[in-house]
Amino acid sequence: MKKFNMYIALILVMSLFACNGQKSSQANQTIQAQEAPNTVAMSSQPISVLDQLNLSEIVLIDVRTPEEYQAGHVENALNINFFDENFTDQIKDLNTDKTLYLYCRSGKRSMNASKALSSLGYQVVNLEGGYNVYSALKQ
Repeated sequence: MKKFNMYIALILVMSLFACNGQKSSQANQTIQAQEAPNTVAMSSQPISVLDQLNLSEIVLIDVRTPEEYQAGHVENALNINFFDENFTDQIKDLNTDKTLYLYCRSGKRSMNASKALSSLGYQVVNLEGGYNVYSALKQ
Protein backbone atom coordinates (compact mmCIF):
# COMPACT_ATOMS: atom_id res chain seq x y z
CA MET A 1 0.00 0.00 0.00
CA LYS A 2 2.89 2.40 0.75
CA LYS A 3 4.26 1.77 -2.74
CA PHE A 4 0.85 2.49 -4.26
CA ASN A 5 0.57 5.78 -2.33
CA MET A 6 4.09 6.73 -3.40
CA TYR A 7 3.20 6.13 -7.06
CA ILE A 8 0.05 8.22 -6.74
CA ALA A 9 2.02 11.04 -5.08
CA LEU A 10 4.66 10.86 -7.82
CA ILE A 11 2.01 11.01 -10.55
CA LEU A 12 0.37 14.01 -8.89
CA VAL A 13 3.67 15.88 -8.61
CA MET A 14 4.55 15.11 -12.24
CA SER A 15 1.09 16.28 -13.35
CA LEU A 16 1.48 19.50 -11.41
CA PHE A 17 4.81 20.31 -13.08
CA ALA A 18 3.50 19.33 -16.52
CA CYS A 19 0.55 21.72 -16.20
CA ASN A 20 2.76 24.56 -15.02
CA GLY A 21 5.00 24.09 -18.05
CA GLN A 22 2.02 24.39 -20.38
CA LYS A 23 0.81 27.57 -18.73
CA SER A 24 4.20 29.26 -18.99
CA SER A 25 4.56 28.14 -22.59
CA GLN A 26 1.19 29.68 -23.43
CA ALA A 27 2.17 32.86 -21.60
CA ASN A 28 5.45 33.02 -23.57
CA GLN A 29 3.55 32.67 -26.87
CA THR A 30 1.23 35.51 -25.87
CA ILE A 31 4.17 37.73 -24.94
CA GLN A 32 5.95 36.93 -28.22
CA ALA A 33 2.81 37.75 -30.20
CA GLN A 34 2.51 41.10 -28.41
CA GLU A 35 6.16 41.96 -29.07
CA ALA A 36 6.05 41.06 -32.79
CA PRO A 37 6.06 44.07 -35.14
CA ASN A 38 2.89 44.98 -37.00
CA THR A 39 3.15 42.85 -40.10
CA VAL A 40 1.21 44.08 -43.09
CA ALA A 41 0.08 41.66 -45.75
CA MET A 42 2.39 41.69 -48.72
CA SER A 43 1.06 41.05 -52.19
CA SER A 44 2.54 40.25 -55.58
CA GLN A 45 1.41 41.39 -58.99
CA PRO A 46 2.91 41.01 -62.46
CA ILE A 47 5.13 43.95 -63.41
CA SER A 48 2.80 44.66 -66.33
CA VAL A 49 0.41 46.20 -63.78
CA LEU A 50 2.57 49.35 -63.91
CA ASP A 51 0.83 50.30 -67.17
CA GLN A 52 -2.47 50.50 -65.26
CA LEU A 53 -1.25 52.45 -62.22
CA ASN A 54 -1.04 56.16 -61.58
CA LEU A 55 2.66 56.36 -60.72
CA SER A 56 2.08 59.54 -58.67
CA GLU A 57 -0.02 57.50 -56.21
CA ILE A 58 2.64 54.89 -55.49
CA VAL A 59 6.31 54.72 -54.59
CA LEU A 60 8.16 52.66 -57.21
CA ILE A 61 11.45 51.24 -55.96
CA ASP A 62 14.13 49.45 -57.97
CA VAL A 63 16.02 47.32 -55.43
CA ARG A 64 18.88 46.42 -57.79
CA THR A 65 22.43 47.69 -57.58
CA PRO A 66 23.22 51.18 -58.92
CA GLU A 67 25.07 49.59 -61.86
CA GLU A 68 22.00 47.55 -62.82
CA TYR A 69 19.80 50.62 -62.42
CA GLN A 70 22.06 52.69 -64.70
CA ALA A 71 21.87 49.98 -67.38
CA GLY A 72 18.09 50.54 -67.56
CA HIS A 73 15.15 51.10 -65.23
CA VAL A 74 11.45 51.90 -65.11
CA GLU A 75 10.76 55.62 -65.43
CA ASN A 76 10.27 57.39 -62.07
CA ALA A 77 11.68 54.45 -60.10
CA LEU A 78 13.87 55.22 -57.10
CA ASN A 79 17.00 53.12 -56.79
CA ILE A 80 17.45 51.74 -53.28
CA ASN A 81 19.86 48.81 -53.34
CA PHE A 82 18.52 45.90 -51.27
CA PHE A 83 22.09 44.81 -50.54
CA ASP A 84 22.99 48.15 -48.89
CA GLU A 85 23.36 47.76 -45.14
CA ASN A 86 21.17 50.84 -44.61
CA PHE A 87 18.36 49.70 -46.96
CA THR A 88 15.58 50.01 -44.36
CA ASP A 89 16.90 53.40 -43.20
CA GLN A 90 16.61 54.70 -46.77
CA ILE A 91 13.02 53.42 -46.96
CA LYS A 92 12.15 55.27 -43.73
CA ASP A 93 12.98 58.56 -45.50
CA LEU A 94 10.19 57.98 -48.05
CA ASN A 95 6.49 58.82 -47.92
CA THR A 96 5.30 55.51 -46.51
CA ASP A 97 1.65 56.55 -46.59
CA LYS A 98 1.73 55.27 -50.16
CA THR A 99 2.05 51.66 -51.22
CA LEU A 100 5.62 50.64 -52.05
CA TYR A 101 5.98 48.78 -55.37
CA LEU A 102 9.28 46.91 -55.60
CA TYR A 103 11.05 45.31 -58.53
CA CYS A 104 14.48 43.92 -59.30
CA ARG A 105 15.98 42.05 -62.23
CA SER A 106 13.84 38.92 -62.09
CA GLY A 107 11.81 39.06 -58.87
CA LYS A 108 13.85 37.25 -56.22
CA ARG A 109 15.46 40.27 -54.51
CA SER A 110 12.26 42.28 -54.65
CA MET A 111 10.39 39.36 -53.05
CA ASN A 112 12.92 39.24 -50.20
CA ALA A 113 12.82 43.03 -49.83
CA SER A 114 9.01 42.98 -49.88
CA LYS A 115 8.88 40.40 -47.11
CA ALA A 116 11.34 42.38 -45.01
CA LEU A 117 9.47 45.66 -45.45
CA SER A 118 6.02 44.19 -44.87
CA SER A 119 7.29 42.67 -41.62
CA LEU A 120 8.21 46.23 -40.58
CA GLY A 121 4.67 47.43 -41.28
CA TYR A 122 4.97 48.85 -44.79
CA GLN A 123 2.28 48.23 -47.41
CA VAL A 124 4.26 46.48 -50.16
CA VAL A 125 3.62 44.99 -53.60
CA ASN A 126 6.27 42.80 -55.21
CA LEU A 127 6.32 43.21 -58.99
CA GLU A 128 6.79 39.71 -60.39
CA GLY A 129 9.08 39.17 -63.34
CA GLY A 130 11.17 42.21 -62.62
CA TYR A 131 12.93 44.45 -65.10
CA ASN A 132 13.67 41.54 -67.45
CA VAL A 133 9.96 41.06 -68.15
CA TYR A 134 9.22 44.79 -68.15
CA SER A 135 11.87 45.58 -70.76
CA ALA A 136 10.75 42.62 -72.90
CA LEU A 137 7.16 43.95 -72.85
CA LYS A 138 8.31 47.43 -73.92
CA GLN A 139 10.16 46.20 -77.04
